[in-house]
Amino acid sequence: MTALLAIETATDVCSVAIFHGGRVVVELGVDRPRLHAERLVPMIGEAMTVAGLVPTDLAAVAVSAGPGSYTGLRIGASTAKGLAFAFSIPLVAVPSLQALASSVPSAPGSIVMPAFAARRGEVYAAAFRIGRGGMPEEVLSPTAGDGHAVLDAFVRAGPPSGGPVLLVGNGAPVLAAAARGRGLACTIRETSLPGAAAVARLGIALLAAGASVDAATFEPYYLREFTARTLPQHGLVS
Repeated sequence: MTALLAIETATDVCSVAIFHGGRVVVELGVDRPRLHAERLVPMIGEAMTVAGLVPTDLAAVAVSAGPGSYTGLRIGASTAKGLAFAFSIPLVAVPSLQALASSVPSAPGSIVMPAFAARRGEVYAAAFRIGRGGMPEEVLSPTAGDGHAVLDAFVRAGPPSGGPVLLVGNGAPVLAAAARGRGLACTIRETSLPGAAAVARLGIALLAAGASVDAATFEPYYLREFTARTLPQHGLVS
């Protein structure tokens, strides 16, 4: 049976999951910033042990591909690429916001807008229509900005009218505040961040559709360029 390892490091959540025998059999994670480099590899080993698998049992590795934290995405991508090379298995790049949208049960036809909180009160966000079988279909491609800019882009995308837009993720309150007074019905469904289980489920569907990527050339989708800040007191870069 297909065993897939999933890695989620796009946000402060660092987690891994194993999909095996048609279901997610284990998910481990920690919700603290700046622990990805320290915890990711040990968690992978622990998850494999709990699942009763060895690395050669893996048929593929799926990784949350962004947008999100620059450092977190780099750590997840480099680890996933290393495993794909080491064991000659496919690498599946799972859009991070699509994974978040898929993690919240929603009726077919619903519009879900997942959002990650970013710096300076901005968010990374996208919008999806939930298709039959629960697969999120993109309505608004990933975008970054304040709540008003994101909602302007959403309205320009011309999504179908109907029920309220379901906001999910820790950026949902930013979008909800921006929606007030705009005549756009929005409801916060969930403010948690995605775990690797959502990446695993979406990853296995993408794998079945033949949507693996070239591990040699794959790069996460940062959406914005990384910028270093110099701390004036000490001349340090953060």
